[in-house]
Amino acid sequence: MKRLITTLIALCIIAAGCGEQPKVENQQTALTEGEQDMGPTLCKRKAFTLIGTSSRMSPYEETGENYAKIWSDFEQYNEQLKQISIDRKYYGATFNAQQQGLIDYITAMAVPDGTEAIDEGLVVRTIPAARYAVFECPVEQIGQTYQYIMSEWLPASSYTISSSVPSFEEYPPEAQDGLVSIYIPVSKKSG
Repeated sequence: MKRLITTLIALCIIAAGCGEQPKVENQQTALTEGEQDMGPTLCKRKAFTLIGTSSRMSPYEETGENYAKIWSDFEQYNEQLKQISIDRKYYGATFNAQQQGLIDYITAMAVPDGTEAIDEGLVVRTIPAARYAVFECPVEQIGQTYQYIMSEWLPASSYTISSSVPSFEEYPPEAQDGLVSIYIPVSKKSG
């Protein structure tokens, strides 16, 4: 795990772009062909529970160095959380904070529903069931992928972001062993 966290920290600092089409993961259901857009895979995913560390920040302060520190803080809980994880994957989820203009970024692992925090430094949060546009990219290209999603794909698509649902990244158990899936909660544009 130390190698994974070290890799994530380094890659957060140098984040850049993405290219390949995403695949549907096992906890989600693909939408019908008529509902698919050009670009990402569209899916519905069931609700699931995360446990991990939480950091409150302004979205305007999001930097590689901030995310590197956040993942580094998470590392002290990794072995405990691996023991209760349901899929051994890592998640970075962005929740709207209770304070105007701030977000809570949760670095976490998925756990069984009903799990309680096992340490006072940890939080338990639920990702609700939702429809997502899923983009895959190498971990070092997360920043560029988000930039593409927000500046190119989203404006050209027939979707809008569902702001009441957190977006999240799903990392494989070992960062260098696969692609990161970026889940953007979406709903059809009205009109």
